[in-house]
Parts: sequence; structure tokens; C-alpha cells
Amino acid sequence: MLFRSVGIDNFSLSFTNIPVGVVPVAVTSGIGTNNVFTGDSVTLSVGVSGTAPFSNQWYYPDLNSPIGGANAASYAQTLITPSQAGNYYVIVSNNGGLSSVTNKGVLNVTTRIPISTNIAYLRTLQDPVNYAPYDTTNLYTVVGTVISRTNMTTPANASFWIEDTNSLAGIDVFVAGSTDLRPNVGDRIQVTGPLGIYSGVLELNLNSLNPTHVVTSLGSGFPLPVAKTFLFSSATNVSLMESNIEGSLVIVPDVYLPGGGVSNFISSSTLQMTNLSGQIFPLFIDSRLTDVIGQPIPAGLTAITGYMTQYKTAAPYTNGYELIVTAYSQIQPGLPLGSPTLNIQLSGANVVLTWSDASFNLQSATNVVGPY
Repeated sequence: MLFRSVGIDNFSLSFTNIPVGVVPVAVTSGIGTNNVFTGDSVTLSVGVSGTAPFSNQWYYPDLNSPIGGANAASYAQTLITPSQAGNYYVIVSNNGGLSSVTNKGVLNVTTRIPISTNIAYLRTLQDPVNYAPYDTTNLYTVVGTVISRTNMTTPANASFWIEDTNSLAGIDVFVAGSTDLRPNVGDRIQVTGPLGIYSGVLELNLNSLNPTHVVTSLGSGFPLPVAKTFLFSSATNVSLMESNIEGSLVIVPDVYLPGGGVSNFISSSTLQMTNLSGQIFPLFIDSRLTDVIGQPIPAGLTAITGYMTQYKTAAPYTNGYELIVTAYSQIQPGLPLGSPTLNIQLSGANVVLTWSDASFNLQSATNVVGPY
């Protein structure tokens, strides 16, 4: 005589007057044990065999507590909190309830411990080929001073730029679903969240509904970091741009703007700044910069202070850098930082021009706006 033993765990079967030809429902893949972190999403599911159609009902935390509307073969949850951990059950029946099976699973929820660091370190967490963040899972906590002067995204969300106090690096902070988070320039902010990327811009990518994503004000009226002098030739040094320039407050001295003296700044437009070496670099006038839009474009040499951003919709994110001015007051006409002293002397019938910095070249034009 041959004996066989069968082990059954975590489900029960019920058969009552099942018609001939109807195969009772049976579990082929159970809910199992699911381990997630606070703020994650999870989908619990069960696979069954037998004669369709099937009906499903999910329960939590016991079989006396049905989950309203949870009647599919899977049950999805987003922005998980520790209060949602525990046992989950699903009862699957077929053919009007002639047979049914109950399966049990477990959801374990762990809260990540944020890593306290600085913005300069965050900018090292990018792969050296595409310059996209390779860690978008861990939570990081950094402190910085707000350098942007308005919300730089749609009204339903929040976006502002912060730079650390020693001017080593800056970063965009994006908070999805935030309608009241509008820090002012000079506010000191502590941010906890994961890294992300948008059009090439490295950012702290937060969700206002995620309890582990936190923005805390540490005060207002702090001095802004010292603006770094940006040379147009640096735009091709991707490593430098990504580690030290993008996200930071910078100044471009000694540039000319097209339309200077005859035109006004236009919303959502790009102007090519030209430096004294004839190199160009884009200045973007964002539609939210109401302080700038409609104001006259200055003629002659100009110094512009703003923050460095990027617009590149696909990897590799190695170009597309552009400057966004922070306020009209940060567009200074006249002789800006870095301009040499020009000496004009008459030598017989000749006019001799000399200047104090040999790195500058003399250029001329019949019109003040160029070309030179």
C-alpha cells in the first residue's frame, strides 16, 4: 500500500454541491511576505486556478474586517505608513461561490533613517556617463539657503533652489503636491528626501503626502552665498558643471545682451549672452519671473547674477546648461565685475588703446549691440 502526505498552509478550501465540470478554485501563487519602506508603494496579489469567473474580497487586519472596494485579484497601496503593516487576507470564489479559497499574506513596513550630509556630496551621487543620480532610494538631509526668488514650477507644486553656506554646491528642491510651501530668498531650509532628476537637473524630489519627506524652515534673512564667477568656457567641462556650478548662484560679468537698449525681456524666451571673447551662453527668462518680464534689456556691458540650471530632456545630461536670472535688480548695466581699465592715448596721428588685463581682446562694431 502506498501512502502520500500533503502539506497545506495559509489557505482553506470550501466545496458545496459543485456541478460536474466546475474545477474548484485553488491558489497558484499566494500573497506571501512583502517588505517595504515607509512612503513606498506596494501591490499585494494572488494567483488562482479553477473555473472562472472569480470574485475576490480583501481583508485587513483579520477576516472580520473587509476592505471596502478591494475586489480585484490584486490590492495596491501607495505612500505606505507603518500603521498599514500586518496580515492581509483575500477570499477568492468561483461560480457564484460554489467553491472558495482563503489566502493570507504579511506586509512588513520599515522606516528609512535619513543620511545627514551636504549638497556637495549629493552632487557626487551621479554616474559619470549620463550624469543621472544612481541612488534615488535613500533619504538625505541637507541644509541650504534659498537663492531663488519665486516658485519655479506650477502652482500645484513647489520648486526652489538652495545652496550650502560655504558656496560649494546648490540643488533644486521639488515638492509634488505642495501649494503652501513658498520659502523666500535668504531663508535657511533643512530638506529631507530622495534624489531625482528632471530635464537634466539634479534635484531633491519630495512628495508632500510622504511622511518621510520633510522641509523645515530654520530662519529667514540669511545672507546669500557668494556668487561664483562663471566663465562661458566652463560649459564644456561637464564634471565641473555638475559638481560645482549647476544649482549654484553665479555671476557672468562683461556680457552683451541682444536687443539691449531697444527691446524688453519677454516671457519664456532665451537670449544668447555674448562675452568679450565672442563666446555665447543662454540666459532663460522664465515665465514666472514677473519682476523681469517687460523690463528693458540694458545696452552695453552687463553683469548678470542668477542660478545655473539645465534643460536636457534625454540622457546623457551633458549639455543644455542655461542661466536663470533671479531678479531684475541682479541685471546690472555699466562696468561690471571684471572689466579692465581702458586707456586711450593720442600718439602723433594715431590713437593708442591699452587695457589693464592682457586676457581681454579688443573688439569693435558700428552698433553697440554688435556684432563684434
